[in-house]
Amino acid sequence: IKCALEDLLNVYFPTEERMAALVRARTVFDHDNTHRHNEELMVHAVVGGLFVKLAFAVKTRASVEEVRRLCELLELVICRADLHAIEDCFGDVGREALPILTTVLQMPFQSSDYSIPEEEIRVVPSKVDYEREKTFQRKGWSASEELKMATQSVCSVLSKYSLLNGASHCMAIEPRLVPSLILVMDVSHGMTNKARYSALAVLSNLAQNGGSDTRVILASHPSLMESVAKMALPYEALISRKAAALTLMFLTYGNDEHIPLVFAFTDLENSHADFSVLDTWIALLIDSDYQVRRYTVFGLYNTACGDENTLLMVSHRNGAVLEALILNATLEEEDAELRVLCLEIIYNLSCSALLEVHSKICSHPGLLMTLASFLRFREQSPLAAKETSACILHRLAQVVNLEQMAECQQVLISALVLGSSWKRTPDIARAFDLQSADNPEGIAKHSGLLDGLSALALTVGEGENERHIRAAAVSSIVRLATPEINRKLLANHEGIMLALTRASFDHPMMLNEYPIECEGFLYQLNNVNSILKELVLEMNAQPEAEKEIPEEPNPTRLKQTPLLLLTQFPSNFDG
Repeated sequence: IKCALEDLLNVYFPTEERMAALVRARTVFDHDNTHRHNEELMVHAVVGGLFVKLAFAVKTRASVEEVRRLCELLELVICRADLHAIEDCFGDVGREALPILTTVLQMPFQSSDYSIPEEEIRVVPSKVDYEREKTFQRKGWSASEELKMATQSVCSVLSKYSLLNGASHCMAIEPRLVPSLILVMDVSHGMTNKARYSALAVLSNLAQNGGSDTRVILASHPSLMESVAKMALPYEALISRKAAALTLMFLTYGNDEHIPLVFAFTDLENSHADFSVLDTWIALLIDSDYQVRRYTVFGLYNTACGDENTLLMVSHRNGAVLEALILNATLEEEDAELRVLCLEIIYNLSCSALLEVHSKICSHPGLLMTLASFLRFREQSPLAAKETSACILHRLAQVVNLEQMAECQQVLISALVLGSSWKRTPDIARAFDLQSADNPEGIAKHSGLLDGLSALALTVGEGENERHIRAAAVSSIVRLATPEINRKLLANHEGIMLALTRASFDHPMMLNEYPIECEGFLYQLNNVNSILKELVLEMNAQPEAEKEIPEEPNPTRLKQTPLLLLTQFPSNFDG
């Protein structure tokens, strides 16, 4: 080893002698003895000598073959050693060598003597033609095979360095490193698949092993997210899709103070732009590999935690993300954990502070009714999926109001009526209470509302959950009965009158047990007796003929099978 290293370092001129020394060095360093490679790194400082020779070759614009041979020797020595030896070596020379390796990565994409004439460039059509990168499409293809192999070796070395905890941050902040890796990954630039996958592995390792600051630096880099997303497109190999999905998951994590704006460098004004990270995620939600789908769902989950991202997510291609999420949540063959996570992503979106996000969620065709169907019809669905669906409807009830979202309010009430049989949590009852406070006159006549509300108010049981449901439902009834215009309707409803009668005996317990979440809630419960008295007077003031409640024709019943997405209910279905 010592003789080979001395032979390599002592020969600089002529060029033929340098090339001969490289050939002799390969015969020494090309072996699979890990212990010997460790010795080469830690005892003989082979890597330092190779970096000196590589820097000389780059500076003097040596032949491409010489650069390629030096990069191959670095790959042989570094990639076959143990991580502890690589870490020691990186601490000695690796940090200072990063600019040299970055320079080699950029060589295939620069106009130099290494490029062939313009008229001889082979342009191989990319499977995905991105308009923004047409100016770069030819650069990689113009590079010689020698340069491509040198790039491949450098990417392999960097992938080893990226596994080191101490290397993550300094690699992330190296000025030209990440842009060079982005160029290598792009399929339209003509690099070898091994080089592309190694470049992706570098970014994946940096995102996983680096701290939160490292992830934030990477995620905020122009075009990085899109470049990684392209590595996960359906035509890529499984190893590439899995690594890309994992990288995106970590990049979207950020830290407690910062959630990356994933789409900061895309065309935000045009939700139908040629390509977006969201397009890749939508495709990966139905990927054949479970791990790919799992990483994708977590990436969307993290992204939906940032208000800046939520509007872009719900607006993308007229709600394509919402459609994909709800479709995955309804697939019974999908893993239960992923189905629940898809619904939790929608919940994260509903927690946005932007009113337009709430409006798009409520107005998405069939979304709220599908959520309500989890509560009523989907008996085989995971319990957590049902609980999350109820939470989403409750959350939307907190933000939907008559003044700003009148149309959405009617859609929400229809979904609450459909899900009014849900009594495992008080979310639906509380949602009714919130909406009754906002628009009592407008929702009282909604088909099926009084039936569902009275059923909730008559919930049987003395557990804490049952008491909360009864209290919220009774509060909603009191709110509905406060406007005089509604009293005749409520007085003629047997279930409403029975619920108020029972509540008149139980309301002291309700006052003690139910948490105060809505303004005026105590006032509504204290008014149970007075409202009941007013309804009785209203009922007694009506002529006898009006007291009889006409029988309604039986609505067409839905089959007790799981609803498909965007189910269209019969026109005479009253909930």
